[in-house]
Amino acid sequence: NCKAVLEALLYIRTSFVRTPKYNVVGLKNDEWKSKKNYHRRRNYLPLFEMGFGLWFTFSVIVAVIMKAYLALPFLFLFQFGFLYTSLLSLFQTGASLDTRKAQS
Repeated sequence: NCKAVLEALLYIRTSFVRTPKYNVVGLKNDEWKSKKNYHRRRNYLPLFEMGFGLWFTFSVIVAVIMKAYLALPFLFLFQFGFLYTSLLSLFQTGASLDTRKAQS
């Protein structure tokens, strides 16, 4: 990606080469759908994100008690961002594990 950006900034014309996904080279019609076997690994990052989201939830409560209302929009942004990304990561990882169990 970096190479493509530098080539574009320097006005170097190169051809676009699409990389085949799921090794679909030479397959007919919908045969490639059975080759989808990408599974996301579980890691601890969503749990850290959830911890930060809960920390910012606590910070929002403290800011309301301390009447620090100007800090609330920023705290809400961090709270929402960390909770949203952690929940999405956990759901996506869980969904990929469920589909793997169903296929076995």
